Amino acid sequence: MASAAIVTTLKSQGPSLLTFVRYHLGIGFSKIYLMFDDPTDPDQQLVQGIPGVEVIACDQALREKWRSLYKFRQYSEYIDTEVRARQALNAELAMQKALNEGIEWLLHIDSDELYWVPEKSIDPHLKRLEEMEIVSARYLNFEAIPNTEEVDDYFLEVTKFKKPKKMLTKQGIDIATLWPRDRKYFNFYTNGKSMGRVRHDMVPNDVHKWSSKTEYISVSSFYQPCILHYSCCGYKYFESKFKKLVENGSVGIEFGVAVKDKGFSLDYDSLSAYLNKDEETARQIYRNRVMMAEKDVALLEQQGVVMHCDIRTKFEY
Repeated sequence: MASAAIVTTLKSQGPSLLTFVRYHLGIGFSKIYLMFDDPTDPDQQLVQGIPGVEVIACDQALREKWRSLYKFRQYSEYIDTEVRARQALNAELAMQKALNEGIEWLLHIDSDELYWVPEKSIDPHLKRLEEMEIVSARYLNFEAIPNTEEVDDYFLEVTKFKKPKKMLTKQGIDIATLWPRDRKYFNFYTNGKSMGRVRHDMVPNDVHKWSSKTEYISVSSFYQPCILHYSCCGYKYFESKFKKLVENGSVGIEFGVAVKDKGFSLDYDSLSAYLNKDEETARQIYRNRVMMAEKDVALLEQQGVVMHCDIRTKFEY
């Protein structure tokens, strides 16, 4: 049976970290590379010693290893200002580790995401990838909908997800007639995350795709399995995300492009609120644009827009 690993870069994950680890090991991933962006992060102690988990601190020694990577020249200018640059370099490093350890597939996701499979295990899907001779698989992301401000472990507490528009179109559902007009449909990214065949020539193409250093490779897209994206589920996580960006000097620019120009209006408005120390506006943004009342979510689920996923059906937690 084929083996698969996960790489993620994380910081101050909190109570959901153990769930992230136990869930993915429970559905069949053989290795998880946890790259701690803060080398002093106390969360490292939570997972230290768990079989199948490798804890890697992003310290000076790791930064020196980045310098030898294929993608270093592309990202070197942004290492200290863009977490996505560090994520990409960490993914390339994990690809090398996986190759040395005989692992056959590597999935790159964020620590607020889970890889959802309809089955209890990833093994049937890995077998399909092998049979189809796929080199890179892209999984569309479903965006979580919290219905409260108070959330502790969002992986266990949030179970409703917006389907990607491509899936709705395929099902003949017109989102324009069903989704509230005063709300953007997806607040965050829409282009999925990828799993790549572990090979010496495979390198990350940003945080969403794998590519080859030597040849063009086609990418196969899947609705199932998929990525469950729990971004900003709970006001404390929303606040933490944008306050960290403000503390790190962000003014809404990523790799030289304004996030508003990329279509991420929630990021721009939230950053602006915290830059202006306007906490009440920030809280209203969360309530009105991230959170949704349970009755409204239930109606959208009936109309086929929302999917129910409860990871507690998959593993012992």
